[in-house]
Amino acid sequence: MDSMTNHEAVLIVEDDPQASLMMTELVISCGFQCMAVNCKDAAMDIIEKRHFDIVIADIETMDGLHLISDVRKIQSDIPFVVVTGYDNSFTYESIVTAGANDFIKKPFTTTELNSKLYRILKERRLAFDNSQLLAKQIASNKKISNLLEIALDLTAEVEFVNLFPLIISRVTKIMNAERTSLYLIDWDRNEIWTTVAEKIEYFSLPIGEGISGFVAKTGETVNTADAWELPYFKREFDLQRNCSHKDRFVHAD
Repeated sequence: MDSMTNHEAVLIVEDDPQASLMMTELVISCGFQCMAVNCKDAAMDIIEKRHFDIVIADIETMDGLHLISDVRKIQSDIPFVVVTGYDNSFTYESIVTAGANDFIKKPFTTTELNSKLYRILKERRLAFDNSQLLAKQIASNKKISNLLEIALDLTAEVEFVNLFPLIISRVTKIMNAERTSLYLIDWDRNEIWTTVAEKIEYFSLPIGEGISGFVAKTGETVNTADAWELPYFKREFDLQRNCSHKDRFVHAD
């Protein structure tokens, strides 16, 4: 069976010291980190302080099945494996209805426990991966929608004088930028100048100077979280315009 990362932490809730020791040894032999407590209150206390990937709890130590619902108030997605003996007070339906992911009857083998733990954690990872993919798909769909909106706005604008400000306003919105400017290159004068600027004054720079001049000269895209770290960044220009060196700069041709 494929191994996990060996970083998954398992909490055992068992009031019988001998059974607790046995289960701890079994869980560790399966390749997981493990901690054991002997009552519901201790389980609630430790879960509030640290993260666990799965809880294995003896049904007699759970105050009925209330431990599941109480723990889920702290960590909503934590999986539970309920350990049962031959007590007929709890049925499979009641255990699953209470929110357990699975149950295991005493006595059980290392192979049986290992199989259940890996299956539950694999299902949890798959659910997490699916949620991440869904989030990325939603974000991608939003970007596509924004781009289509921008395209429609640009094609609908018939006045050239309004086109550049429209481009800048849309770029500022879609990139969530604090400051945005659009440069034009004047090859005759060997300089760039801002034809449209938002939250920054209009200015010009020689081609090759500063980030914008570097982009104009090389045609490269520059994306940096700290512009002051770039060797071609003009610090005096930044200070004159009251820009923080922690501002995020994205320059493209």
